Amino acid sequence: MKCNKVNSLFSFGLAGVTLLLTNNAFAQSDLFNSTLKVLEKETIKAIKQYDADNQYYNQPYANDGKRLEEPSKQPVNSQSKPRGNKKEFCGINTYNGVLPAANKGYGDDNLTLCYHGYTALYKNDYHISLWVAEKLSPEREALSQGGEREETFYPDPTVKRVYGLDKTIKTTDYTGMRKQLVNGELVTINARYAKDLDQNTIYQYDRGHLSPSRNNELGGDRFESFYTSNIVPQTAENNRNIWKNIETFSRCLVTKYNTDVYTVTIPAIDIKKYQQTQTQPASFVTKEGNTIIVPDKMAKAIYIPKLNIAGVYLTNNDKSKTYYEVVTLDDLRKYAFIDPFPFLDKESPLRTMKPSQFTNPNRGCR
Repeated sequence: MKCNKVNSLFSFGLAGVTLLLTNNAFAQSDLFNSTLKVLEKETIKAIKQYDADNQYYNQPYANDGKRLEEPSKQPVNSQSKPRGNKKEFCGINTYNGVLPAANKGYGDDNLTLCYHGYTALYKNDYHISLWVAEKLSPEREALSQGGEREETFYPDPTVKRVYGLDKTIKTTDYTGMRKQLVNGELVTINARYAKDLDQNTIYQYDRGHLSPSRNNELGGDRFESFYTSNIVPQTAENNRNIWKNIETFSRCLVTKYNTDVYTVTIPAIDIKKYQQTQTQPASFVTKEGNTIIVPDKMAKAIYIPKLNIAGVYLTNNDKSKTYYEVVTLDDLRKYAFIDPFPFLDKESPLRTMKPSQFTNPNRGCR
């Protein structure tokens, strides 16, 4: 509407100037000059108003291209400017700056994202990150207390710049994600008809954080945790129950032992299964034709240097609310073909241990 107003003012101005200039005598008059000043003033005023009305469209982290209805709906954690994807941030979330290692079979079309709150390896043709690394510390825990949750997720600006907007996942791409378990296979269904099916066979998927928002400092770091490169399709039962408990347990280890805890979250894909069956992982196809891979399991590898222990919590990305396993680093590497802590010697006993400190997360951290 404001755009039409601006266009109308310009149209009126051009027509008026043309008419006035046909009368040379009038063009020399004070009335002509004052008319031009009024026209210029009103046009500038309209342009400023138009820009103000559209600031939510133009902001770099807009609500997936949708206008935020009111100024009060601006991103709640953007008051502290996001620090962006910077090379110097790559090593701060990993032990001695060594990044997790993904098998060469994952290909080369991967993008390392180095944000202050987490480091990730984003796989473009999967449209999810293969891993996300974090350093949890007593200082970070203190800085991440409280705050509000963002009302939506945002396209990752780095992914958008590298691959283009049409290849960048938006929060709306996750809307209505449903699958039905048919003969052991997950089949995409229309959410509209899901209510008419056996709910025991229906899988509803959340936008599951890899680096939890609660782990991130208030302000820019927490805002960046709501980039779509930091989420995966995760069942509601898993995300809101056992996985949430594992995330809480990981933070609790920091305060319990007053030390740094390094975590690597991996949306694990059963590579061997798909190789043997010559099938593809479960996935969704967005309106833009982008494929979002659905992980088979969710894994959180944990390393605590002070205690010299390491291990992995592994859960199924299914309807179970409480099931988990504690597995070894080697178990995870053989399953997902990703090594979360490659700095550990291949013969290190930490690779084959299941720490006794990794107790049942459903019972809290004791």
